[in-house]
Amino acid sequence: MTNCLAKKLLIGALICFVTASFTIDDKSFRPNSTQHYRTAARHIEKGGIGYKHGYTTIEGFLAPDPKNTSLVPFIDARWHIFNNGKMAANAGVGIRKLTNCRAFGLNAYYDYRNTKKMHYNQVSLGLEMLGQNLDCRINGYIPVGKKISDPYQAQFAGFENHYMLIAQKYQFAMSGMNLELGGYLGNSDFWSFYLAAGPYHFRETSGPKAWGGKARLTCQFKEYLKLEFSNSYDNFFHNKFQCQLTLSMPFGGEPETETPIPTYGKCDRKNVLLSKIVQPVEKQEIIVVGCQTQNSPAIDATTDTPFYFVFVDNTSNSMGTYESPYPTLALAQANSVPSDIIYVFPGDGTTNGMNAGIILQENQKLWGSGVSHQLSTAQGNFVIPAQSTTSPQITNTTGDGITLAGSNEVSGFIISDTLYRGISGTNVNDVDISHCTVNHSEENQIHLQYYGSNAIANLNNLTVENGYLKGIVIESTATTNNCTITNCTIQDNQNDAVSASFDHQTTFDLTSNIVTGNANPCVFTFNGPANFVATKNTLNENTAVNIAPILIQAQTSPLTANISNNTISDNTCSAIHVLLNDTNTAQLTINNNTITNNGTGAIGSGYGSAIFIDPNSTTNSNCQLTLENNTLSGNVGSALYCANGDFDDFQVDANNNFINNNGVSGLAFANNSNTFRLNAYQNTITNGGDHAISTIGNSIPTANITIIGNQLTDNANYANGIALSHNGNTTNLEISNNNINNNDGSGIISYGYTGIITNLNATISNNTINNNANAGSNACGGIDIEQFANLAGSVTGNTLLGNTGAGLYVGSTDTAPTACLELSGNNSDTGYTLVGGTGTFNLAPCNIDAVNTGTITTLDTITSVQSCPDAITCPV
Repeated sequence: MTNCLAKKLLIGALICFVTASFTIDDKSFRPNSTQHYRTAARHIEKGGIGYKHGYTTIEGFLAPDPKNTSLVPFIDARWHIFNNGKMAANAGVGIRKLTNCRAFGLNAYYDYRNTKKMHYNQVSLGLEMLGQNLDCRINGYIPVGKKISDPYQAQFAGFENHYMLIAQKYQFAMSGMNLELGGYLGNSDFWSFYLAAGPYHFRETSGPKAWGGKARLTCQFKEYLKLEFSNSYDNFFHNKFQCQLTLSMPFGGEPETETPIPTYGKCDRKNVLLSKIVQPVEKQEIIVVGCQTQNSPAIDATTDTPFYFVFVDNTSNSMGTYESPYPTLALAQANSVPSDIIYVFPGDGTTNGMNAGIILQENQKLWGSGVSHQLSTAQGNFVIPAQSTTSPQITNTTGDGITLAGSNEVSGFIISDTLYRGISGTNVNDVDISHCTVNHSEENQIHLQYYGSNAIANLNNLTVENGYLKGIVIESTATTNNCTITNCTIQDNQNDAVSASFDHQTTFDLTSNIVTGNANPCVFTFNGPANFVATKNTLNENTAVNIAPILIQAQTSPLTANISNNTISDNTCSAIHVLLNDTNTAQLTINNNTITNNGTGAIGSGYGSAIFIDPNSTTNSNCQLTLENNTLSGNVGSALYCANGDFDDFQVDANNNFINNNGVSGLAFANNSNTFRLNAYQNTITNGGDHAISTIGNSIPTANITIIGNQLTDNANYANGIALSHNGNTTNLEISNNNINNNDGSGIISYGYTGIITNLNATISNNTINNNANAGSNACGGIDIEQFANLAGSVTGNTLLGNTGAGLYVGSTDTAPTACLELSGNNSDTGYTLVGGTGTFNLAPCNIDAVNTGTITTLDTITSVQSCPDAITCPV
């Protein structure tokens, strides 16, 4: 027993004996043996053999009066709650037999314990020999049911031979036994002192064994209060010191003074013997639970066999094991089979032994030691930490650096100066390439070709730079495609940064990449249904004059594209170019991007615009474009240019964009769609080189245009704030609550494009339209409405000040136009010019001069009416 144990027991004994010194007299302590029922509450601190926390116990003990029989059966029940909230319990029965001055006992218990990992159960058996002065107890413990928990807290534990080891913790119940000898040290009127000690042994069948001993010292005040100090030590659980306080309430039987104590032989302390017959059983009441960490090989869940590693280190020379790796990639290639993991160390930091590339087999992983790797095993997913501070280098002066098979992972390499491609795969199906640097390849740096049913490409954390052709090339005729390029830097390649083409259904994710300094940036061609996401990328200083940093070419099938939170700047061409050829449905979302200073060397106005939507076909069906919360500034062309739109249904929502200092228009649309809808809300469009918002439509059956709450100011080069140039059947126009000021053309102009608008329904209200210059033929710097066949209009509540020419001009060159216009609540310091022409022009309300500020000039025949469209003439 350790010195620590001796000290603790000595302290406990001194406390008890100091207390007893105040109570000792010439009478001996006589426990009340007649009270043979008992309830008790106790608490023990802290952990003991096989448990770490203290606990509180409620217990009950029932037995017949030992004065009436020499054979005493009993029932004992205990419920425990640990400090961490977990529970345990014991339920037991037993029998004790009085023979002369000894009591012999036999008991059996069913024990239960709940831990964080599982529930444990056991059967325990005990034998007792209780005397007046000396007791002997022996107990055995047999766990039943499930005894070992599932593994937990598993983690990478290293390599051994050809295998990766996993360290896993197990919790387990331990069978065992304990032996105890004990006796009274001394008594007083109120106190008794009891010392017991003995060995114990617990074990798990195929695991650890605990050999040790335990001693306890008990100080008891009558039958009501007990203080116990104990200490145990063994080779597995080590030292456990505990303090226990028990409050008991004995009851049952009759007062001791009224019933004589039966005589058992020549026993001189019969009261002590009888009290022991009805005392609780002393046993290990908490199931002993141990915990151990074991190392085992990582198991492949698909084969139920260990993963096999082949190790390479160009400073080694032999077996391919962790302890003795192969010196060359060629040996690893020759001595590996499909599904092996080839693990490569940097060795001396050169390409010695790794200068002939490597050809992988099906399902092999090629991992470099300079980065961490995740492996999915039957025991769970594990991270293998980096085993070196640098990555190994691979080259091939006669071919490709790494040649892929069907399914491979490549991670943690520098692949440089290869004669052909850095990484190449023909007829692959599932490829994962990460944490590699690929540079100076004479051909495409990474080239993947897919021909099967499924194509998967996951490319992340790559640096692809200084290639003599393209950076990343993905070509697929597979039925379904799922590709991601994330967290990559693709720079200074002499052709496309990314070139990807797919014949069938595709999901493509381009996220958090840096694409810079390439001759051509990213080109995506989809010949099947596609879901494309580009987000959080930085694309700048790419030099192509007719290829945007993000070029999407969609053929035939539906396209869904979400382009958001990107920074695209200082590119020679447009930032975003979407080319639609015979596309059934296109849903384009372009949000929260910062697009600045692009198009510096572009060919054509579209290629110089920040965003270029190009429906290069007459058979597109539907397109829905959402443009929100973008900053589009300093671009050579328009902020948004939609050219040659030819859809069955073309819908645009342009909201909350900041558009500034672009060389041409802010939002420019040229389309011939059957139905065109534009909603423009809360945009700021300033300092442009042409119209702030411009729509041109030829033979559009229906156009619905809503422009509300925008700031459209300071646009130059004869630019209008809003320029609507349509011809066709019906145009429904609502323009309200905008600030349209200081533009080089009219504030708002609506006219027919090479023809006449058949039906124009216009509501223009509550706008501030000031200081616009106008260079049009009608000399109207405010609102100019012309070239309609039929007009149903309302111009109300507008401020029209400081404009060159009239604040409002309404007239048509149609042969016999009809118009009904409501004009009220406006303020113009340059007046209003209304031209009836050869048709019918009704003007409301009757008191029009009173409800507007400014001179109203009417030409030709104009009829005053009470309201539109009722056209009830005003009373004379």
